[in-house]
Amino acid sequence: MSKDLKDKDRHTQERRGPVEDDETEDYGSVYNKAEEHDDSTENIYSIGSLHSYNSSFTSLQISGSIPPTVADFRWSPDVLSAFDKLPALNSDDVKTLNSFLGLSLTSRPVDIKNFLVDFQRNPDHYTLLRKLTQQLKSMGRGDIVNAMHKEKAALRWLGPALPEEHLIRDIVPSLWVPLTVKLSLSHREGYDWKWLAEQLSISRDFIDLWEQQGGVPADNVMKTWQVKVSEATVGRLFDLLIEHREDLAAML
Repeated sequence: MSKDLKDKDRHTQERRGPVEDDETEDYGSVYNKAEEHDDSTENIYSIGSLHSYNSSFTSLQISGSIPPTVADFRWSPDVLSAFDKLPALNSDDVKTLNSFLGLSLTSRPVDIKNFLVDFQRNPDHYTLLRKLTQQLKSMGRGDIVNAMHKEKAALRWLGPALPEEHLIRDIVPSLWVPLTVKLSLSHREGYDWKWLAEQLSISRDFIDLWEQQGGVPADNVMKTWQVKVSEATVGRLFDLLIEHREDLAAML
């Protein structure tokens, strides 16, 4: 076996993640691209075939009122336009959302834009958004979730575009590499790989060692954390990043 193949095999074993993606893309080729990152959520979450339906909508009925903790947001024209292009929620989808979220929708197919605009008028909108996105993903409607994530001001309420239970060790290389590269870059307020390592209770000795070694230290942080399968999930990582590193949370 050639030296290159041996090196690649060793890297695959260390990653313990999927290799069906672009495993051949190394850190050197993407390091300079990290600052140019825009939106990695596109095409990460795959969905099955969808069908179009005529839509009809009845106002939602949700009780209670919990105000948002940060600035309000409204769907922007561009995002509303994206909603308009999506297939409607079919009758089965409507029944599922009625049951799961305690909504009162017509039993007929529902137009996505009208649904989300009307949903936003309800007092529990902010507290239910993340629950809504989780349910949409489980229903195979990742197209709706990805469209919602185009509204950057809504990110903290939406949660990640990937399934929340998705294990860190199973993140594909095309996301793992730019995420760890960006996290390895020094942050002016200190919210970089060392901050994340501290949040994950990683020993200071490891942090000092990785700092001496250089390279992409966030890769070491993530690999060390990923062995804690019960907690090392996309949902948990999103919650850690969202308050101080929205740019990185948005990649999930």
